[in-house]
Amino acid sequence: MLFSNRILSISDSKTSESRIIAAQMKKEGKNIISLSAGEIDTMLPDYFKKAVIDSLNNEKQIYLDAAGLPALRNKISNIVSLMTGREYQMENVIVTNGAKHGLSSVFFALLNPGDEVIIPKPFWGTYEEQVNMSGGKVVWNNDDISSENGINDVIESLITKNTRLIVINTPNNPTGKIFSSKEMLEIAKIAVKHDIYILLDICYHNYIYIERSVIPDSIKEYLDRFIIVDSFSKSFAITGWRIGYVCGNQKLIKKIRSLQSHTTSNVCSLLQYSMLRILENDYHKFIELNKNIMNKNRLDAIKELENTLGLNFIAPDGGFYIYLTIDPDSYKSLDKDIRNISGICNILLREKGVSVTPGAAFGDTRGIRISLCSDNKELIYGLRKIKEFHLSNYLPYY
Repeated sequence: MLFSNRILSISDSKTSESRIIAAQMKKEGKNIISLSAGEIDTMLPDYFKKAVIDSLNNEKQIYLDAAGLPALRNKISNIVSLMTGREYQMENVIVTNGAKHGLSSVFFALLNPGDEVIIPKPFWGTYEEQVNMSGGKVVWNNDDISSENGINDVIESLITKNTRLIVINTPNNPTGKIFSSKEMLEIAKIAVKHDIYILLDICYHNYIYIERSVIPDSIKEYLDRFIIVDSFSKSFAITGWRIGYVCGNQKLIKKIRSLQSHTTSNVCSLLQYSMLRILENDYHKFIELNKNIMNKNRLDAIKELENTLGLNFIAPDGGFYIYLTIDPDSYKSLDKDIRNISGICNILLREKGVSVTPGAAFGDTRGIRISLCSDNKELIYGLRKIKEFHLSNYLPYY
């Protein structure tokens, strides 16, 4: 069978790959500590389950507008209005099959062949694949965004006449960095100066552990330049439901609605009705409970890893992960052909039974992403296995 050049250019999701391999090894009876999946393992509140059952009992298995259930769109617009301090209407919102669908729809709606999208590294690999599928080209920096060393100057230096979008993911996957109010303001000013837009991915915004906001007051007057993408998957521990949204300019939302009407049509009607019922409950208590658990895991992970020779990291401001930086060349005991970040993660899985995600999934040759979503005891056990492996192979001066 002859495939299109477009489909041949797509690679499988590297973040999903780590999770799938670990799950398969577990099925085979191997004892695997999975620190790869960004998925909270928790019991859902009864009102989540009741919302789904009620949707079924009330025969909600029907077509909806491609943009989503009006009452749900209105509810989401109210949430975004509270978050931003600016009034959004239902017409500013479209419900999508998770954030991935929302992101791809934005890229498809805005990019022409050759258009450039600036994405600070390290970044979630799906961005690059989706930009490429949409005919665009990703341009990235070579500096670590975890520090605040002139990232705005770097972004501006990458802008050309072909630049269409800047993608900002805050809290960042994989580093957990939350862009400061100053950084966000400078990025907004750059967008205005060069007449480009900012795609703001805030999927982890309910899991912030420091005094920062993903949409600070400093950018409120620039919100016309922002396209917000969010998902309920992470915050509500419902990754399999695949429900999220895009919030932005009404003209853009209309175009995305047209796209969805010819591709996916509406997001599952049962889940939209269910999500509406959930948002009408006091869901904040459930999120706060999970956030406290995640923050304990974060603090314990920092304590476990700090002062380990050759393991570098910056404490995550938010999100689900802690991101280590190592020098693969310092692992002198390993054969040279596997002395790279993917090879090291594969050996870590085979020899120590710990699954992590290599930095290659984020455009980085020196990083390892560790999920904080596991049970605390399992997380700490896995981190000790990682340290054991690292210290037994780390020979920087050999």
